[in-house]
Amino acid sequence: MLKQRGLFFTLISLATVVVLRGTTSAQPTEPRAYIDNNQPLHISELRVYQPERPPAGYRTVLAKPFLAESGKETAARLILLDNGDLDELSPKQRSILEIPNSFRVAVQGEDIEISSTGRQGLIYGLDELISRLELNGGKLYTKSLLDAPDHTIRALHLVIRSLTTSELIDLIDRARKSRFNTLIIQVGDFIRLDARAVEPRPDALSKEQFSSVLDYAKDNGFVVIPDVPLLTTQQKFFKNSFPELLYNELTYDPREPKVYELVFEHLDEVLELFDPPAVHIGHDEVSGTYNLHKKSAIRDEGRILPPDLFLQDVIRLHDYLQSKGVETWMWGDMLVAPEEFPGMHSSNLHGRFGYAQLRPKIPRDIVICAWHYWQNKPDYPSVASFTAQGNPVLGATWKKRRTVETLTRYVAGLPNNSRGMIATTWFHVPRREWDIVHDIIETSGSLFWNTRLEQTP
Repeated sequence: MLKQRGLFFTLISLATVVVLRGTTSAQPTEPRAYIDNNQPLHISELRVYQPERPPAGYRTVLAKPFLAESGKETAARLILLDNGDLDELSPKQRSILEIPNSFRVAVQGEDIEISSTGRQGLIYGLDELISRLELNGGKLYTKSLLDAPDHTIRALHLVIRSLTTSELIDLIDRARKSRFNTLIIQVGDFIRLDARAVEPRPDALSKEQFSSVLDYAKDNGFVVIPDVPLLTTQQKFFKNSFPELLYNELTYDPREPKVYELVFEHLDEVLELFDPPAVHIGHDEVSGTYNLHKKSAIRDEGRILPPDLFLQDVIRLHDYLQSKGVETWMWGDMLVAPEEFPGMHSSNLHGRFGYAQLRPKIPRDIVICAWHYWQNKPDYPSVASFTAQGNPVLGATWKKRRTVETLTRYVAGLPNNSRGMIATTWFHVPRREWDIVHDIIETSGSLFWNTRLEQTP
């Protein structure tokens, strides 16, 4: 047990109470139990409560299991570790707990301690405790558990078209339990904004509704990044509202000053709503440069957006966001060409017509989201081409398990500039194909946390 000092265990914020909804509450739950040295302690209920008079400057939340046989209480203490606490641990324990989001669950007699250097680790530790109790019929066959992720960012990308707030909250709960720590939410016409660039859908969420979802996600420890589909795929942005500003049917025209008046107005409202550390600006699948989606292909090459206008738009958006103190993320498919990487699955490499030559011209602080959905081979040299030139990289996968396994492991093994992984769900969420969505969340979450899990042959 860690040495007691004035504030021995501290002291997790009130927001953690929200995290525990649906798993613990002030009301009795189904019986739970844990085992210490293989001796069962049966728990009749698990409560979360707040002391009436917490120490000044802190709010304390304790999970309180009640022992059925003796009627006594035992506390699951949530402990935020500082450097002094870490000094008391073994070198191996310290090296693990210094990793962001790591946690320790320890059973000491009738006490359970969950400790971490950060609030998110405490959330994962409590989820782990509850999960193991439920999975093992109310028994925890361990005295101490240390766990830490292999990827710093573990993001879930969601298209929230037509979803209700309750459906979104369910997805947030599932993502948290699978140890995602970031949500990327596409802001198309799915939220009723005041900005003029996008006409909202009839079933779009109001800003008040979406704000409640944002608050819930942040209370659950998530960083929430807006995905604003700019320049390309304008069926989600300008096409219905300002078709006169399009370069072709799916691409807005970077030469039009009116474009940026509308885009910056839109971005300002998104930044105010989300208060994010980064914005994903899209920029994938320039119409006419690939054949994967026949509906968006342009037969006349003269109508394909020239690479220099693509770069012009990227730099202008990057500079604007940078002036607001916000990082830029973008898809990377337009910056790598099939002929550069002949051994890779070509459906994810769209940098033809001179687009791949833009790669060294992209600002070095832009985070490249390198998506690969279908590849079986274990090597992804196109991803390494971004990190080699100094850009941070997030790998992005979809629903093919073999690709999730191989790209997750490859990105974890990069020598530098690896930020983590993104799991995409795309149209499966709006279609409410929940079996597929839940499988993506569970499979990707497990592999993003632990890349050493057994791989599919």
